[in-house]
Amino acid sequence: MEWTMQNFRKYRWAGRLTGFLGLVFFISFLIGEGLPLLKEARASYDLLFVLTLVSLSLVTYIVGWFIEIVAGALLTLIGVVLGFYITFSSVFQGIEYGFIFTMPFIIPGFLLIFAWIIKVKRKQTLV
Repeated sequence: MEWTMQNFRKYRWAGRLTGFLGLVFFISFLIGEGLPLLKEARASYDLLFVLTLVSLSLVTYIVGWFIEIVAGALLTLIGVVLGFYITFSSVFQGIEYGFIFTMPFIIPGFLLIFAWIIKVKRKQTLV
């Protein structure tokens, strides 16, 4: 693999775009499914925990535009935590839901980590 700025930009933009699409997916799902539950005051711990993780991921996506490694690590961590929580939750119950809700966080997380690795390796080869 070449450690060029062009590869860095490709991974960084791929991480940004997949992160944005994942965030749009999650927000549209929460608006469609989560807001009626909140309006009926039946908000459970499960819903609040997922909302907290999605809110944290929104902040992380914004940070990802400036600091790739922080965003990549946090998105990957959020994806793993959310995947395990949804898989073993009494509300969702299922590994297929765990995979579906994990991928919008893990894929951009890995892409941003790869972009950071390329940036660091490129700096090392220039020195």
